[in-house]
Amino acid sequence: MKNKAYEELELKAFHQYKNLEINEIKDLIIKDKWLNSLKNALENKIQKRTNAFISALNGIISSYSNSLLELDKEVKESESKVLEHLKDLGLMGW
Repeated sequence: MKNKAYEELELKAFHQYKNLEINEIKDLIIKDKWLNSLKNALENKIQKRTNAFISALNGIISSYSNSLLELDKEVKESESKVLEHLKDLGLMGW
């Protein structure tokens, strides 16, 4: 439900339309309305692409967070454990 002041303002704006020059109409439609919509849409697209890029980059960073030395150490520790288990099972040292 609109209040009286809003209705009066709307009516004044409506009557003002017939007094507008073509350049003023273009400014209102193109600059004020259309360009703002386009700007907002582009900003949203850029933000989504940036977020997707950051997410992918974070995934790559986490995948390669262990250094080669750390990975080599883990392999040697696992290899040592496997050899110990094989010895315990009597499968090593024949």
